[in-house]
Amino acid sequence: MPPTDVCEPLEIGDAFPSPTLRPMLLEMPGMAPKEPQIVLTGMWGFISRSLGIPAWGQILCLATLALAGGALHIEMTLASINTKLDLMPAMLGRQLISDASRYAGRDETAALKATDNAIALIRLASNSRLKVPTDYFSETSSAIGSLAAASSGTGQLWDTAISARLVLAEYRSKIAPIPTDFGKTAATHEPLRVSESGTVDSRTWPAATLVSEMPPGTDFLITIDPIEKRLLSDNRFIDTIAFKNGEQTLDGFHWRNVVFVNTHIKYYGGEVELANVRFVQCTFQIVRDSHGSQMANYVAVLPSEPVVVGTRQTKPAAGL
Repeated sequence: MPPTDVCEPLEIGDAFPSPTLRPMLLEMPGMAPKEPQIVLTGMWGFISRSLGIPAWGQILCLATLALAGGALHIEMTLASINTKLDLMPAMLGRQLISDASRYAGRDETAALKATDNAIALIRLASNSRLKVPTDYFSETSSAIGSLAAASSGTGQLWDTAISARLVLAEYRSKIAPIPTDFGKTAATHEPLRVSESGTVDSRTWPAATLVSEMPPGTDFLITIDPIEKRLLSDNRFIDTIAFKNGEQTLDGFHWRNVVFVNTHIKYYGGEVELANVRFVQCTFQIVRDSHGSQMANYVAVLPSEPVVVGTRQTKPAAGL
């Protein structure tokens, strides 16, 4: 074989452990280690250059990052799909109520069927305590209002619309967050009789939260007048206080800044004012008429402005 003066450059590495030979060899032409070829750019290129990552290693890192990003995107997409599937009963219920209001004018049977199915779906979501966006309740309540208006305030469809509103109210109450700070609590063993022009607040009782230890069927607050004769003009104000467990009839009181927790709420269609009143995991016994529909709507929507229900001077519209 003909002689040659050209030698393949020798890669210097751990194969030459001698501390004496290594510096000498590195000074010879063609013996210095090669700089890594930079495939990546930007921040990743700087890191590759600093660490001396070869081209194949950079490509491997790039592929790994791409796979990780793809996996994260897939995971986020699946999470989004799962969330939408979880909310499907509630969303389908709302859609069916909207469909029922369109059917009402020409096919009441179809409207009734759609509403019954909607109620079943909303109740399923309620029992499962599915968390929905806050505007779900106002939008669904508006759809129920359209359905009630289409029913002209009478008949089976009207009654079914009230059922839908009651179920929606129970749903809102079931998923309402439990207050974490009840302040000082006190057990109550007998009801408090509220006189005319009387005010009940945290100064009236020894605590900001009253916890019922009374027999079933006993309200926290009562009046000397029968429920059907209670009027807002009697000026009985309940202000800045919480009630836990037990029962309470709402008729005849001005309720302001009040929280009911795990309380059985009763409303018989009388006059009542509600201002910043919350119902947390409560059950409801509400009259099935226009006033009861207004009350259920308040529980479901929780409007920011005070609402007066059941006044004898103003008759509620059919769509409310």
